[in-house]
Amino acid sequence: MKKLLVFAVAAMVAGAAMATTAGSDDSTQGAYGDGWATGDDGAATGDAFGAWTVNSVQGSGFAGAFIAGASANGVDLGASSFGLYANPNTSGASVEALRDFNGAMLVGQVFSFTLGINWDSGSDGAKGFTLYDTIGTEIFNMNNGNSAVITYSGSSSGTMFANYGTTAMNVAITYSSATTIDVAANGRDGVETFNQSFTVANAPDSFRFYAYQMQAGDNAQPNFDDLNMTAAPIPEPATMGLLGLGALALVLRRKMRK
Repeated sequence: MKKLLVFAVAAMVAGAAMATTAGSDDSTQGAYGDGWATGDDGAATGDAFGAWTVNSVQGSGFAGAFIAGASANGVDLGASSFGLYANPNTSGASVEALRDFNGAMLVGQVFSFTLGINWDSGSDGAKGFTLYDTIGTEIFNMNNGNSAVITYSGSSSGTMFANYGTTAMNVAITYSSATTIDVAANGRDGVETFNQSFTVANAPDSFRFYAYQMQAGDNAQPNFDDLNMTAAPIPEPATMGLLGLGALALVLRRKMRK
């Protein structure tokens, strides 16, 4: 019986350890010292994210990813940031930067980043962010097209922000329950705010930033930085006890079957 109890406690501790995947990354890390491309995998703290995959199509224009200097698009994201370009309009140029989390998000974790969008994308263009779940389904998107409006979509859709501005947007996505994510953000005019819940079937697992067929000019480029994943909350002692009893019951059941 002692061995069974030890096994149950060990399983409980291991589960808790797996629940604390956390970390941050930003454009100042050494992995991006020679630019930013597929395979780069920076980490400021922890190891919350996998390597980047950058896909670009030039069309008859230009597209790619780069490390931008301070206020490269007119929005202050600090000393540097990740930047995307894909222009001009009607050129077929596109770029996307995809990244997995190092494991699906656990309930209670928060993924956040800063995003700078200045000019709109121009006719036929778009830029934004998409969050995916474990089976690759899009569960949240924020998108800017040929106007000041930034739209959102997921289990519901509508206008996220309506005004131009050069304030950095701070976006925080909380996996608040097994069927819900909560998205909170400030607008680029420094006044608007957004707080919306979305229904999901599976845990968030990966994301991408993208741009395509934008109008020419540095101010049209989307920039982003300061990726962060919090640790999952540690269960209360009572919950930990229940988990331990559950693990013990499972072991006993298996033993009785032998």
